[in-house]
Amino acid sequence: MLSTVDLPEALEEQYQANKELARDLVAALAGMGEERQIDAGVDLLSFEEPGYAYIKETAYFKFYHGDRLLRMYSAGDIVPVGPRFAGSDAKIICDFAADLVCFTPEDIKAQLGANPDLLDKWLQYHETEQAIVFSLCARCARVDSTPDIRLRRFEAGEVIISEGEPSSEVLCLIDGLAEVKSRDVTVGEIGPSEFFGEIGFLLNQNRTAAVIAKRACTVQVIDSTEFVEFIKHNPHVIVTLATTLASRVVMLNDRVVTADSTQGRRIKDVRR
Repeated sequence: MLSTVDLPEALEEQYQANKELARDLVAALAGMGEERQIDAGVDLLSFEEPGYAYIKETAYFKFYHGDRLLRMYSAGDIVPVGPRFAGSDAKIICDFAADLVCFTPEDIKAQLGANPDLLDKWLQYHETEQAIVFSLCARCARVDSTPDIRLRRFEAGEVIISEGEPSSEVLCLIDGLAEVKSRDVTVGEIGPSEFFGEIGFLLNQNRTAAVIAKRACTVQVIDSTEFVEFIKHNPHVIVTLATTLASRVVMLNDRVVTADSTQGRRIKDVRR
């Protein structure tokens, strides 16, 4: 996940490739950074000293300018911290606690000065980051507004949605693994990039099943007031939702046919 606007596949690939560079850079800086955990809602740009932070494990930082969400950062990204954008209403925040490795400019200069190959990677990383930001700004400028992204974190065993509760949101699993239960019977699993909760939401009915985290999960939440705006800027989601619904209908049909066949055999056996 990089932005709220629909992006070409090549830009996403460029972003993922840049994470490989970030991993190489951080590996070369091993032992020089300071590990730090921050609470939910802390603005990285509010740090007193300028520097850089490497995002560890699972976390999603949102880069805002004013009330507008420009882009996302996730695990494996190197993010600027401290005073960076004088006179601008910018902030970089995460919806939940996150682990970082923070580097001072002095740390980075010491390593880059001693290793020309590392300097080339550092420059390449930031040139790519700049190109990504320019592309995102251009795409965001074409629309009047872009929806925000709300994320929730669930630990293994936690209930994400409960069977029978009102359906006011569509959800998308960003990472992790969840299981679907109906009347305490497991009927399926949900993996990354899959939408769920869409049936009750679209039909304005209560939830027909519960979803429980099998592993730690990050979930994107889209409520009824944001749904139209979200679809407007992510038209590919319509195809994804339609495909998901069609797959579930086919799966249910198969189960009905299997159940009918089994019942038919039982009736024949009884008659015999």
